[in-house]
Amino acid sequence: ETTGLEIGRDQIIEFAAWRIENGVPVDSLDFFVRPSKKVPSSILQLTGISEEILVSAKPLEEYRQLILDFFKGATLVAHNISFDLTILERSLGVKLTNEKIDTLELSRLIFPTFSRHKLSLLIEQLGLEVPHKIHRAKSDAYMAWQVLNCCWNRVLEFDLGFFDQVDTLTL
Repeated sequence: ETTGLEIGRDQIIEFAAWRIENGVPVDSLDFFVRPSKKVPSSILQLTGISEEILVSAKPLEEYRQLILDFFKGATLVAHNISFDLTILERSLGVKLTNEKIDTLELSRLIFPTFSRHKLSLLIEQLGLEVPHKIHRAKSDAYMAWQVLNCCWNRVLEFDLGFFDQVDTLTL
């Protein structure tokens, strides 16, 4: 979660990630982050995070190595991953070279008939349980994994015979 949506100006206030192995969550990392500027009241209201929690949190730099270790060897998955990674990389002063999957783009490809692809709406449209705490880092990260899982399962249902037929055509 961030103080807003401007990458060059806004800051991370809550970080969370899940480690999924063989389709099972095996570990998670989550913490609040003390920003260097006042958080807009609209963001505090949206997330339910209080100023008191953020004042007592550590700055993001203190979590740098913990995050990098957690990401080591992982494929990074997020909904609109370019925003999340750009602000994280900028804040940590790193360039992450991990493989990346964007569940926003993937869901647009796999479920093109859905009218909207906002994370919480996707969860509802896919018939999954919406976590109580929307706009909180840990539940948003978990929802992104659920969307990835649904996309994967949907792809397994596709009839790939079309590609066999195309392969035999000569142009």
